[in-house]
Amino acid sequence: MSGLKVAGCCGHDLRTATLVIGILFIVLNIGNLIRTPIEYTQACSSGMTLEDSVFCSWTKDSSNLGLAISSSIVEIILEALMIYGSEKKKYMLMLPLLVIHAIGLGLTFGVFWFILTAVVDISMGARVMILLIGHLIFAVGAYLWMIVYNRCQEIRRQSSMDPEKHQLPPYEQFVQDYKVAI
Repeated sequence: MSGLKVAGCCGHDLRTATLVIGILFIVLNIGNLIRTPIEYTQACSSGMTLEDSVFCSWTKDSSNLGLAISSSIVEIILEALMIYGSEKKKYMLMLPLLVIHAIGLGLTFGVFWFILTAVVDISMGARVMILLIGHLIFAVGAYLWMIVYNRCQEIRRQSSMDPEKHQLPPYEQFVQDYKVAI
């Protein structure tokens, strides 16, 4: 099975596309690091109470703020590892981000389908909008994931074809290094 392959993105090679995707997600997560504490402090302002606002009730537990900040920091670290792995051709550094994003894509797909099927009191127009927006978000996320995945596969194929990595030492050197006492 050859799978789905992406050769590039927007006229650029996979290396450049992976670099741009990594930088974009780092910038978005830095913005999230700045935005989250500001929203957290302003959530219950302007007359909102815990009963009136869902976001205000969300902020009563400070662990939610810690979770949001720590997940952004972990995402920034994983994106930096992905960029470094792509630039230095070390595909193993790209794998943690690919696994996390694959899980995230599955959860995104599941959440949108759960909203469509389990929540009964949504109008048909709202269901269609959720369906369209959900599939658009999933399609863009899957495409970006496939770009990074194909860059990882490209690096893996190049490293497996490197003849110097797979050459055996001369027989005399092998016998000398791995001498077995009989």
